[in-house]
Amino acid sequence: MPFSRNSLGSTPVRKGVSIALSRHPVVLIGLVILLVFITLITSALSVTTIGPGERGVLMNFGAVQAGVLNPGLHFLVPVMQSVAKIDVRVQKYSIPEKAASKDLQEVETTAAINWHILPQDSEWVYQHLGRENAVKQNILAPAVANAVKAVTAKYNAEDLVVERDEVRSQIEQLILRI
Repeated sequence: MPFSRNSLGSTPVRKGVSIALSRHPVVLIGLVILLVFITLITSALSVTTIGPGERGVLMNFGAVQAGVLNPGLHFLVPVMQSVAKIDVRVQKYSIPEKAASKDLQEVETTAAINWHILPQDSEWVYQHLGRENAVKQNILAPAVANAVKAVTAKYNAEDLVVERDEVRSQIEQLILRI
């Protein structure tokens, strides 16, 4: 007969197969620890917090979804959903520009802009432009450069200093048109 009795009692055991009852609790504890670990990781990936001064752009598998997440705690579907946080606070952007005056003198100007993304437009900005640095590089920097060069070319070098407030106002108006 291919079955025999083991040393623990009357449980039949197939010959050549050993049952180590002392290992079962260790394996069971290991599986419980693994399940707890997986549950903790999944729970951590399913929650995000949007801070004050931020808005969240929700994405399903990388595709931007309609709507903006307001500050607070939000639950996500792990692996499927992710959130890009967009800063909507007022930010200062300073950019040095070189331009030529009407009398062909080289003029160096540092323009400082206070700007922010409108909270309700965070989704559109993220989808079409990217994060804040992309807005600075692709929108603000060219607008400032064009405005400074256009206004500076209308004045002589001396008039740029004398009529500084008027020059600033004209540059500001050109930038606000975008």
